[in-house]
Amino acid sequence: MQISKRSYMSPLAVVALVIGLQLGSALFLLPSELAPYGSLSALSWCLSGLGALSLSFIFIALSKCDKALGGPSVYVEKAFGLRAGFYVAWTYWVISWISAIPYLLLSVKALDQILPWPLSLLQEMMLIGVILSSITHLNLKGAVIAGRGEIVFTLLKIIPWICIPVILMLEYGFPKWVLPSAISTPLGLNKAMVITFWGFVGFEATTTITHCLRHPARVLPWALVLGTLCVICIYFFNTWVLMGVMPLKALMQDPNPYGTLFEKMWGPGGRILCALLATITCIGTLNSWILTCGQVISVAAKSNVLPQCFGSQSKIVHKNFGVWLTFYVMLITTWVIQALNFEKTLALLVEFCCAVFIGVYFVCLVSLLWLVSKKRIRLAFWMWPVCGISFLFCVGSLWDISGILWLGAGVIVASAWLMEFVSTLILPYKLFSIFPLKEKKISGSPVGKDRDLG
Repeated sequence: MQISKRSYMSPLAVVALVIGLQLGSALFLLPSELAPYGSLSALSWCLSGLGALSLSFIFIALSKCDKALGGPSVYVEKAFGLRAGFYVAWTYWVISWISAIPYLLLSVKALDQILPWPLSLLQEMMLIGVILSSITHLNLKGAVIAGRGEIVFTLLKIIPWICIPVILMLEYGFPKWVLPSAISTPLGLNKAMVITFWGFVGFEATTTITHCLRHPARVLPWALVLGTLCVICIYFFNTWVLMGVMPLKALMQDPNPYGTLFEKMWGPGGRILCALLATITCIGTLNSWILTCGQVISVAAKSNVLPQCFGSQSKIVHKNFGVWLTFYVMLITTWVIQALNFEKTLALLVEFCCAVFIGVYFVCLVSLLWLVSKKRIRLAFWMWPVCGISFLFCVGSLWDISGILWLGAGVIVASAWLMEFVSTLILPYKLFSIFPLKEKKISGSPVGKDRDLG
C-alpha cells in the first residue's frame, strides 16, 4: 500500500479513521450486556474512555521514536529489538483481522433483516465474500484513497448517532437516572468498564499511518484526542438515553433494543431503518480495520520485523501480498465462525480480542518506560500520572481475563514461534526468512535526549 511522495492523508481523514476504528459494533452488541448496570453503564463509558485517552497519550509519546514509521511493533522494536518487534507485529496483525470479523458478521446479519427473504447459509457466505472483497479492493488503491472513503463512512455513522438520542428524548421524554438494585456502584462501574472498553479498541492503529501524514507530529496527537473524545460523547449520550427510556428487564432480553424502539415509533419500517444503520456502521468500521491491517503488515515489513514478502519490497511476489493474505484468512475464518453458529461465538470473540489488545497496550507502555529509562525519550512532568493511569487500567483489565482467553492468546504467540521456525528452516531464505535477525536502523530521524512530549 504505497503512496506517492506528494500524496498524504488529510487531517480530517485521520480524525475520521480514529473515530471509525472505535465507533461500531459496541452500540449494537453491548446494550443488553450493560442493562444490569443501569445508568452506571453510561458513566462506565467515561471511565473506559479515560483509559483509552491515557493510552492515546502513551502512543503519542511513542510516536516520537520515529517520524517515518509508527505502530506497536515499531515502538517495541525500538525498546527491545527485532525479535520482540516481530512477536508484537505478528500478534497485532492477527488480532486486528480477527477484530474485524464481528463487524463483518454483524453487517451480514443486519442485511438479512433488510432483505425481503431469509438468507441461507450459502447465501450468507457469498454475501460475506462480496462485502469483504469490495472493501479490500478499495484499500488496495492505497491508504490515501481509503482514507477519503473513511471520511464518508464516518459521517454516515456519526450523524445518525447524534440524532438518535435527541429523537428518543423527544418521543419518550427526558431519561431518568436508573441505578441497579443488586449491584453496588463501585462494583457495577468496574464490571461495566471492562465491557465498554471494547468500544475503544483500535485507537492506537492510527499510529501505523504515520508515513501517510505530511506532519505526523502535529496531526496525530490532536486527531487521537479529538476523535476519542467524540467517541466518548456518542457512547455516553446514547447509552444514558437508552437506559433511561427502556425498562432494564426488557433491555436485558432484547438483542436489538434500537430496532424495538424504532418499530414502536415508525412501525415495521423502523426496524428496517435500524438494520440499515447497523449495516452502514459495521461496514464503515470494517473499512477502518482492513485499512489498518494493510498498514500494520506494510510497516512491519519495512521495519524488518516481518518477512519482506508481506510488504511491497519483494519483486518475487505480488506487491500487495500481505493485504491479500489478510483477505483470505479473514474470509476463511469468518466462514468457519458463521458455519459453527454466529450467535454463540461472537460474544467470546469480542472478549478475546479486547483482552489481547490490552496486552499489546501494556507491552507498549512497558516499552515507553524502558525508552525513558535509557534516556531515549523524555516525558513532560504531567505524563507520569498519565502513565500511572494507563498502568492501573491495563493491569485491572488483565486481572479479570479468564483462563480460556489466556489460552487463546497463547495460541497466537505459538503461531508466531511457528512462523519463526518455518521461515528460518524450511522456506527460501531471501523471501521469507526473519531470523537470524540483524539489528538495523528503521528509517527516520534519530531519537535524541531533547525529544520531549509537550
